Amino acid sequence: MTIISPTDPRLTAKPVYADEEINNPTFELVRFSDSVFSPDSSNELLVISTYDDVEEKGWVSRWDEALGGVISKSCKDAKFASSLGEHLVVDVTDAVGVGGKKFVLVIGMGSIKNQKSSMSCGLYKFALETAEKVEAESLLLPFFPDRSKLSALAVNGSIAVLRCRVGESVLRGRIKSLKKIKLVVSGQATNAALRGLSSRTEAFCVPCPEPSIVKEEVSSD
Repeated sequence: MTIISPTDPRLTAKPVYADEEINNPTFELVRFSDSVFSPDSSNELLVISTYDDVEEKGWVSRWDEALGGVISKSCKDAKFASSLGEHLVVDVTDAVGVGGKKFVLVIGMGSIKNQKSSMSCGLYKFALETAEKVEAESLLLPFFPDRSKLSALAVNGSIAVLRCRVGESVLRGRIKSLKKIKLVVSGQATNAALRGLSSRTEAFCVPCPEPSIVKEEVSSD
């Protein structure tokens, strides 16, 4: 369910980054729902970050159950431990049962207590790279309300880092297929998400350190 459309002036009136506007891909705020993927023919990538000291439940469990348990089964088969940079890509197209390719990127972030902005930037960098690799047109990034209480990074700060990362990727010519980034947030986090999107991100890192948290790719069909 869309709560802020991509044509809303609060999203389209974006600040400039390095003298250029970041208007593609567009951003859209959507609410959590059982049907996280769009029922259309677009290729989509859902990113689920996991932590070695946080039990996965709530929306992650609900999405996994709706997909026939394919996410948890893939993690179990890969002996996934949520260590920093550990990851796998799961093709859930058949489980979703609609047109277009649907993927889930599960990526470990280590301890939630040790999170910092450079790690979030590395996460978003790899998510954007993976989206291009699977030719996704839409990238789904959930900001789970229960985790925001445990992490030192607030929702607005995380989204500001994301916008900065997207801006760098656009300027470096790395975004080709991706057209839309959907930020999945709770109703209470809407204003915080908008503050993050309106941040003047060019002041974050000069020059951009290009952080990476991933060493090698692991995929699962």
